[in-house]
Amino acid sequence: CDIADGSEFVCGIGTLDAAAKAAGVPIIAGVSSVTALSGAVVRALSGGMRRVQSVEMAISASNRASAGPAVVAAVLSQIGQAFVRDESDSAGAGAERLYGWQSARRLTFHVAGARALRGRSVFLVDVPDVHLLPSRLPGSPKVTFRAGTELEFQNWALWALSWPVRWGIIGNLGPWAKALLPLQNLTQRWGGLRSAMIVRVAGEDASGAVERNWTLIADQGDGPRIPALSVPVLVRHMVAGKVAAGARDGGGELDLTDYAEAFGRIAVRHGVTE
Repeated sequence: CDIADGSEFVCGIGTLDAAAKAAGVPIIAGVSSVTALSGAVVRALSGGMRRVQSVEMAISASNRASAGPAVVAAVLSQIGQAFVRDESDSAGAGAERLYGWQSARRLTFHVAGARALRGRSVFLVDVPDVHLLPSRLPGSPKVTFRAGTELEFQNWALWALSWPVRWGIIGNLGPWAKALLPLQNLTQRWGGLRSAMIVRVAGEDASGAVERNWTLIADQGDGPRIPALSVPVLVRHMVAGKVAAGARDGGGELDLTDYAEAFGRIAVRHGVTE
C-alpha cells in the first residue's frame, strides 16, 4: 500500500503489474485521499447515472496541519507547471492545457450538523484522478481537482509565484522547499483546526440532469489524518485475501462504506446532497 498521490507515479504503477502477478502480490498506489477515497466517493455519487458530465473535487487544509519538507516540496513543484487534462467527451473538446495553482475558485463547505467553512480559496493541482477517472465513467467527463490552504495570503502568494514559473522566468519551485518551510512554520500558529473536502459529480440519470455533492469537514486538527485512513482498511482486505494480485492505483479498491469505522474514530462529519 503506497500513499503516493503524484500523477506520474500512480498512473504509471501498472508497469509493475506483470511482475506483481507473477509474484502473487498486490501493489496498490494512491492509497490516500486520492485515488482511494476520492475514487470511492465518485463511484458512490455516480451510481445510476447513464452519463457523467463533470467531476469536481477540492481540498482545503487547516493552516495548522503539519507539513514536512516532502509535502512542501510536492506542492511547490506543481506551482505554475503545465499539465494536460483529457476532455475527449461526446462534445469532442479534446485536451486542455492547465497550470498548477491557477484558475482559483472560492468555495463554502456545508455539512449537516457542522459549522460551515466559508470563503476558502482553492487552486488547480494535478492529481491522478484527473487522468484516470474519465475512462472509468460513462461519458468521459471533465475532471478537475483543486486545493488550497486556510490562509488567504499564502494561497495568493503561491498564485503570484505561479505566473513567472508559467512564463518560464523561474524554474520549478520544488527545490525552494527547504527555504520556505521555516516561513510556513512561523505562521503555523495562525488559523484554525478545520479542513474540508468536497466531491461534485454532475450528469444524467433516468429522470434527467442531476448533481450530487459529498462534503467532509474535519475538526480538532484531524484533517491530516484523512490521507492515511485508506491504508488499514485495504491492509485488512489484503490479509483476508480480498485484493487480487497485480499493480494498479487504488481508485477502485474501496467503497465509501469501508470508511465508516475510520470516520467514526476521528472528528469528522460528512454527507451527500443532491
